[in-house]
Amino acid sequence: MEEKESGFSLAAIALIKGIVYRSDQPIVWEHLNQNISAIESYFEKIGLEVYLDDEGGYAYLKQGESDLPKLVRRQSLSFKVSFLLALLRGEFARREDETEGDVVITKEEIVDRFMLTLPEHNDEAKALKEIDGAISKVVEMGFLKRLSDGGYKIQPVLKSFVDANWLAEFDKKMAEYEKLMQEKGL
Repeated sequence: MEEKESGFSLAAIALIKGIVYRSDQPIVWEHLNQNISAIESYFEKIGLEVYLDDEGGYAYLKQGESDLPKLVRRQSLSFKVSFLLALLRGEFARREDETEGDVVITKEEIVDRFMLTLPEHNDEAKALKEIDGAISKVVEMGFLKRLSDGGYKIQPVLKSFVDANWLAEFDKKMAEYEKLMQEKGL
C-alpha cells in the first residue's frame, strides 16, 4: 500500500472509530489534513460529513438530515450525564477566555457543583458513586480526558455537541424536573 493510501486509510478509520484529537493523534491529524478532500468525498457517498475544527484541534463524523438510515447513533443520556455535560459546557465557556491552553477541572470541583445544584442526598456514598459513573460515561464519550494528576481536561469538541439548542432543551427539562419535585414536596 502506498504511503498516501495508508495515510488516507489511517485517518478514515480513526474517524469511523470516533473523535480524532490533534493532541492525542498527531500523525493521524496530519494525514487527515493532507487527505481532507478525498476523505470528505469518501464519507459523503454514504451520507456522512467530516467536521474538522482546526482551531479546537478535533474532527469527527456527523450525519446530516437525510432519508438514509442512521449510521451515527444517538444515545439517550441519563439525567446525571446530561447535567454533567451542561455543567462542563458552562465551565468551558467560563474558563476558555481566561485560560491559556487546556481547560482543566478537578473531580472535587465537579462533585461540589453537583452537590450545590442537586437536591440533598441522604446517602452521600451513593451520590458520589453516581457522579463517578457520570464522569466515566463522559470520559468514554470523549468530552473529558483523564489527566495523570487526577484532573480532567474538558475537550473543546464539547462545544460542538452541547450547543445553545442542546442547553435550551436541557433547561426546559430541568424546569419540568424542578416543578415535579416541588409538586412532590421534595
